[in-house]
Order: sequence, then C-alpha cells, then structure tokens
Amino acid sequence: MIGYIRRAISAIIAPRARLRLNSHFFADVIAEIHRRGDEKRESGAFLLGSTAEDGARVADDVIYYEDLDPRCTRYGAIALESIAFAKAWSIASERGKQIVADLHSHPGCAEQSAIDKANPAVALPGHIALIVPDFGRRRGSRSGLGVFEYLGGHKWRAIDAARQRKYLDIGWWV
Repeated sequence: MIGYIRRAISAIIAPRARLRLNSHFFADVIAEIHRRGDEKRESGAFLLGSTAEDGARVADDVIYYEDLDPRCTRYGAIALESIAFAKAWSIASERGKQIVADLHSHPGCAEQSAIDKANPAVALPGHIALIVPDFGRRRGSRSGLGVFEYLGGHKWRAIDAARQRKYLDIGWWV
C-alpha cells in the first residue's frame, strides 16, 4: 500500500522527471562524497537503480569512485582508470541494477569542466550527470546543483534551475 501511495504522489508531483532520488538517500550520498573529499578534492559516485514504468530512472544504491579505483583522486580531480568502469557495470549487474546516473563534487560552482565534457562517465545519450558544488559542503541541498544530460558525440545539455524538476525529482516519496 505504501509503495502505491509513493508512486501515486510521485506521478502527481513530478510525472516527467527522468531521474528520481529519495531525499534521505541523496543527502547520505552527498554527505559521503563530502567526507571522502575532505574539502580538498573531488569525489563522486555512480548511482544505481532501475527504470520505473514511466521510463524514469530511480536511484536507490550507490558505488563510490574511490571504492572502484582507490587512486582516482590522487590529483585532486577525478581520474578513473578504465578498469573502474568495468567494475561498476559488473557490480551493478551483480546487484540486479543498472547505472542510472553519476554525480561528483567540484570545489566551487557546479559547472562542467572541459574534462567533464570530454569524458562522460557513461557515454550513452540520455545519461544524466550531477555536479555538486563546494565539495558537497551543503549536504543534501539542491541549491547550486548542476544537472547535465549527455547527448552523444561529447555534447551535453546543461539543465537550468527552472527546468531541473523535469529532469530530477528529489523527495521523500521516491
């Protein structure tokens, strides 16, 4: 019954969101990347989950980059070795999930760097990448969050704050 109520509320509030996250789960992930980055370096994660009946991706699990490649932040920014991507897909498969998005922190604002644009974590059109500002200092906050959709061919669509609800639904009902 509770699952039905949550799905009904989600359909009313954000019927077209492409990515859904429970607010507590989101806050926990942000807190963990903040802790791992220690206010000195970027940190990030692959968000795992499933696809809902309406086509939205629902994130409910996580794999942190440092767990895939302990040396990935040795230069301050994230540089995953190719084996880390294979591990991520394997872990997702073992858990019966798929990679539904990725997120990582930046020291200041949540703009994509040239490195981010040239190296999508998942190079499939429609993939959503989130960038968390200030190394995740504002735990769980949507404020300043960068939302980007990969279009293919190293092209991205930056989703401005006014359109973010169409792409991202963060709430207790998820």
